[in-house]
Amino acid sequence: MYLNVVKLVKNREALLAVTMPEQPGSFLKFAYVLGNRAVTEFSYRYADDKRACVFVGVRTTNEQEKGRYYCRPHKKTVLM
Repeated sequence: MYLNVVKLVKNREALLAVTMPEQPGSFLKFAYVLGNRAVTEFSYRYADDKRACVFVGVRTTNEQEKGRYYCRPHKKTVLM
């Protein structure tokens, strides 16, 4: 599972683009990684039989939490 893009919005939300395996249980694993965070937006895109693209907005509460999601542009960050 890879975190591809992160955008911080108005110091309250992180918008994530995640590529995950297109298989049962992948979304549940992703939800576990997010933990007890409020999801503010969600969109799923079928990519192919092997992977799915998920765009999700997650509420952030402080600077330290926002930094958890930050990655360099065009660099894949492994979530699991």
